[in-house]
Amino acid sequence: MARPQTISDDDLLERVRACILEHGPAVPLSVVSAAAGLSAPALLKRFGSKERLVFRALLPSGPPRWWDALVEAPTAEPHSQLAGALVAMCEDFSSVGPALAALRMSRLEVDRMFPPGRPGPAILARMRMADWLRRAGVGDGCEVLADAAVGAAEARGFLRWVGPQMVTPADDRVWAEALAEALLPGHP
Repeated sequence: MARPQTISDDDLLERVRACILEHGPAVPLSVVSAAAGLSAPALLKRFGSKERLVFRALLPSGPPRWWDALVEAPTAEPHSQLAGALVAMCEDFSSVGPALAALRMSRLEVDRMFPPGRPGPAILARMRMADWLRRAGVGDGCEVLADAAVGAAEARGFLRWVGPQMVTPADDRVWAEALAEALLPGHP
């Protein structure tokens, strides 16, 4: 009879993720298993391979927190709605950015993980932002503005992970409100 799992997949993947981000994607399975609190054979049995374990640990487990804000129709307060989404993007990219960088540095075939012809997460984020901006009445140039907004949030979140001194000291909400005002000039 198999022993019951005492560590949830989510907890296990969080431990593995922290280990990979600390030691790099080429970290030996023995180090990963020690950090995870399971034997290497138990990890492989649970996830199938080290490649699959690394991939699952480095990718987010669900949609980002800001996704719903941009799915909803623009509200009577579009600046505030957009600023909230931008703050959430910064926070998400503080953890997603390093994970994607580690994934890229790994020996995993990223093209296999993100097949050509299907938009990856970064493109989906820009598409979602452009659609929201269109619905907010921005008009021409939504794709470029979406690229600028999402890119700014990605950079701010990722650079905060690199080091807090790498980002302007303005509070994320103040930064996001200023960016929302620039993206939605003349809107109520």
